[in-house]
Amino acid sequence: MTCNIAYNHGFDVDGVADLELAIDETASMLIALAAPGTDITCTFTAPENALRIAVSATSTAGQPAGKSSFSWFVLESLTDSVELDVVRQGAIAYIGTDDASRRDANNAATVTVTLQKNLLRRPE
Repeated sequence: MTCNIAYNHGFDVDGVADLELAIDETASMLIALAAPGTDITCTFTAPENALRIAVSATSTAGQPAGKSSFSWFVLESLTDSVELDVVRQGAIAYIGTDDASRRDANNAATVTVTLQKNLLRRPE
């Protein structure tokens, strides 16, 4: 989906490849943190001459390693900006599960990584 949206928004092959790798890296970070049974969502917006992608998951394991991690370095290398937002939700409950660790999860948070890639403006 990322490739199609990026191509339709005017990105070249290199820009599309950068975005695809950045989304893969972000999803890998969030999969490791995601609470069992939750979804990872991806939202695309297109401000003028850019593509902004917010990838979110509900986590009970804390937040990504942060700006000193190799994953963060990869994201900064592939995009023009990267932001991390963690919004605490308190406790969440899982109904109908026999797994005690999934039944009640304290310190749940929505972790969102927002990536932005700008379109290159080539001189005419």
